[in-house]
Amino acid sequence: MVFDGYSEAKDGDGDQVAVVLVEVKKGKGRLTREEQLIRRAVEEGRVSWKTIFLKDEEPYSRESGGVDFLPGALGSDPENCSASMGFMFPGLPDALHY
Repeated sequence: MVFDGYSEAKDGDGDQVAVVLVEVKKGKGRLTREEQLIRRAVEEGRVSWKTIFLKDEEPYSRESGGVDFLPGALGSDPENCSASMGFMFPGLPDALHY
């Protein structure tokens, strides 16, 4: 992920940042079906922003009732939510607000 213009905005010299999702391939590498779906979602504007606030109560653990998967974020089955896609949120406690 590239935040084009971030440094300028941080330094006070810019007022726009572009977010660019980058997929690096080597040789004859091609986008997988899933990567194509992600690209299409971005191109069609099906992109959103979520801010997640965690309570400062206790560190995450399964025993404390934390979750490995953000329900509804990518469907109903956490086993089919690929960690390689960067969408897993280990460490989110039950007291999640967004």
